[in-house]
Amino acid sequence: MPNPVFTGLSESASALRMAIISTLVDPPVFGLASMVGSSPQTSILAAEALRPTHLLLLSTEGVGTSVATIREWFDAADRGWVSPSITVAVCDPIDPNSMSSALADWRRSLSLASPASAASAASPTTSMSPRRLVLDATGGKKSMSVAAGMIAMAQLLEVVYIDSQFDPATRRPRVGSERLVRIPHVTIE
Repeated sequence: MPNPVFTGLSESASALRMAIISTLVDPPVFGLASMVGSSPQTSILAAEALRPTHLLLLSTEGVGTSVATIREWFDAADRGWVSPSITVAVCDPIDPNSMSSALADWRRSLSLASPASAASAASPTTSMSPRRLVLDATGGKKSMSVAAGMIAMAQLLEVVYIDSQFDPATRRPRVGSERLVRIPHVTIE
């Protein structure tokens, strides 16, 4: 029996991919770090839209089912692109250093420069290199989203968010209303 979490997900992923394909002029995403909460859907949608080579799932204790569902999604379907290699890091949701360390370890495992050396080659508003890293701040706890914003500034990561229309009747996002939103870096004056 198919996983019920997958209901409507293929359609949403396809619609989201088509919506951004015409505006995606940056180099392909090498790595996507996605925060995982109780629902795996936003991490799946972000990965389907951006098609990274490597996927880091930033989770907390107790969301193992979501992580397993994400792995199941990428193991199961023939999607016309190579599924990403998946790494999982369990973080403390109220300690930004926990997430920052996980991202630094992941960066090292991918043989990528540290944020300090990348800073001399790029600004937050430009792609760092063909090995582009993006942080999906949609899932997880609010404290993780705050930490993600702080980390993105420090590590020069692009930040994206899956936005959607909420259906009050079902108390869930409307299938097919999802869109990938880039969160610009703040310019401090």
